[in-house]
Amino acid sequence: MALIDLLVMPLLEPLLVLGRQWIFGELFLILGVLLPGLLLYRWTAESTHLGRRTTLISLGFALLALVLIPLAAHVGSWATLLDKLTSQPPINQVCAAILATLLSIPPILAVREFVLIGRGTPVPMDAPERLVTTGIYRRIRNPMQTGITLLLFLEALYFFNPWIAFSAISILVYSLGFARWSEDSDLSRRFGKDWENYRDQVPSWRIRLRS
Repeated sequence: MALIDLLVMPLLEPLLVLGRQWIFGELFLILGVLLPGLLLYRWTAESTHLGRRTTLISLGFALLALVLIPLAAHVGSWATLLDKLTSQPPINQVCAAILATLLSIPPILAVREFVLIGRGTPVPMDAPERLVTTGIYRRIRNPMQTGITLLLFLEALYFFNPWIAFSAISILVYSLGFARWSEDSDLSRRFGKDWENYRDQVPSWRIRLRS
């Protein structure tokens, strides 16, 4: 299908006028989206390469949060996004980079626990086989959602963009609503009292300072 697309696209003029660099976009979609998606599907169906599956999923979430949402908020223009990114004073760029790094730590640690302890990925259809209560999960129940939401709020502040803020609020509302209900139902069914005891002891969206 990808080969057919590459061959047919140039033949559609004047119905479809391609830019000079359209081939690079096509190659990005094939190599960066189609191929990883097919590999992820195969590895998930075969229950193999857990580390690689988790890496692809994590990169996909990072691409969405750090690139695609800001890009869409700036009307799909790479030039506008890069201009906004580099036009800030150096002190703002340094502070934003430091904060972004710190906010990325909880999700990264959470993914590590999912792989090493839970033997699963962050995707509900490929969830951990064991209840994960170690590492960062000893302090907070939702380190991934918390980290990603705060990263988006940081981006909204840095770019001063209401659409990115809306994305962060949407994720927050979804996480506190349907996702919370779905997670509680699923984990209660799978892990029973162990999940209920853990849920009662560890906060969902704030870090527990005391053990």
